[in-house]
Amino acid sequence: MQSNYKIPSEFEVEDGMLMRYYGYDEVVEIPEGITDIFFEVFSRSTCLTKIIIPGSITDVTPLEFEGCNLLTEAVFKEGVVHVGICSFLDCPSLEVINLPKSLKSIGQKAFANCTALKEVRYKGSREDWEKVDKHPEWDIGAGKYILLCDYISN
Repeated sequence: MQSNYKIPSEFEVEDGMLMRYYGYDEVVEIPEGITDIFFEVFSRSTCLTKIIIPGSITDVTPLEFEGCNLLTEAVFKEGVVHVGICSFLDCPSLEVINLPKSLKSIGQKAFANCTALKEVRYKGSREDWEKVDKHPEWDIGAGKYILLCDYISN
């Protein structure tokens, strides 16, 4: 991976893929330049409360944050295109999801059983949101949330 910065030591990265995370931070911002996350690196984390995913990761892999009981916020930066199947399944404390306008699809049960969900914040318009390919069960079992869009279509 070519970069002009040093990846912090708690991130083990090989050829752009985050292989392991050794930290215990509550808020984790995955460094820009990482392009993929190895299977279940953050799954069932016991300390993660907020995750920030860079736009260099265009496809969030299945089960990546599944079972993160303390996770309250997920932030996807511009460039993320797809949130995979069951990526945030069973995150009972997840209250806020911040999605970029670049988002094209959300997989089956991506945010299923996120019972505390209150807000889905989307950087595009409501019209753009309607164009996002969302599996019918992307939010099954989620809390009653409101959708907040940044732009109003003309």
